Amino acid sequence: MRPAEVLKSEYVGRANVSHFDMIQNTSTKEILLISKDGVIVPTGLFIPSKERSKIVSTELSEVSVCLTMSGNNVDLDEISEKLDISPTRTRSLDDWPDAIKNPVYELPEYLRPRFTWELNTGYSHCRLVRNKFDELLGCLEGKEYVINSLREQNDLEVSFTVGIHAQHDQCNLPELFLTNKIVTFAASTNADIGFDMYLD
Repeated sequence: MRPAEVLKSEYVGRANVSHFDMIQNTSTKEILLISKDGVIVPTGLFIPSKERSKIVSTELSEVSVCLTMSGNNVDLDEISEKLDISPTRTRSLDDWPDAIKNPVYELPEYLRPRFTWELNTGYSHCRLVRNKFDELLGCLEGKEYVINSLREQNDLEVSFTVGIHAQHDQCNLPELFLTNKIVTFAASTNADIGFDMYLD
């Protein structure tokens, strides 16, 4: 079996595409080609054990995107009903740890207990952050007016949080590119966008 670099150049040439990267499925050891748009193409090729040391593992990071609406006095069921969406998770004031509910020292406003309503895509292997955003926005498009109405009536904070789990010793971070569609939706709902990165 030829080294990974040869396989990559050969299959990129056959596909007549200049923007493919090569990754290896860590479970099956199959060689996969992945385009700049995140399209994964199986090759049916496997690298023998003696050749695997020549390949730098580049398993994709795990990415999630979460919409959070939070406030000090809000009916969480009302949010679900008006959006016609079941949340991934909700938290009332009683759901916070005792250390937060009864702190020894006064906490800053953003750390104090509050009502929260969350819609989360969940983590999955992903090369492009915008793909996870598109997954979430597919449930929310056309509901900007409802979100703004809830935000204004209940003095809610609205935010999107991108969660990224990656290996600290591998160059496998996803592409942190936000499309105009994503930025426009966030702006239209007065939502912040944050990034939580965890390196294992």
